[in-house]
Amino acid sequence: MSNDVKKRGKRVEGVKYTPQRRAVYEAMQQMKHASAEELCVYLEKQGFIMPPSTVYRTLETFDRAGVLSVFRHPLSGRLYYDITTGAHHHLLQGEEIQDYDDAELTATIKEHLKSRGIEESKINLIRVEILLGGGELLLV
Repeated sequence: MSNDVKKRGKRVEGVKYTPQRRAVYEAMQQMKHASAEELCVYLEKQGFIMPPSTVYRTLETFDRAGVLSVFRHPLSGRLYYDITTGAHHHLLQGEEIQDYDDAELTATIKEHLKSRGIEESKINLIRVEILLGGGELLLV
């Protein structure tokens, strides 16, 4: 059994699977999206006491290794970590965040960029944060 972090069943080279990293990764699997501060609170409620610096370092390591992705909330400016690393968008209402997969939206953006002379091979990531107002965030 490997001591490297497993990402959806695959080893991530060079990232040791320590008890602290395991706790952070398993918490992120439950939370889906979380700021470092929210993750610290969640871990403490689950009985995992670790310094915030350990949580921050683990999140940064996971981001660099592609285990998690990170984005900045457009209104609060707060960094959020995301268990979903593939191309996807977000629906945001207040501090509530939901993944939003829409291949048609992504294709439309790619076509628009192509019409402006930006080739798809030059695009690293297309991610749209859609801000919703009022009411509850709908699950799609």
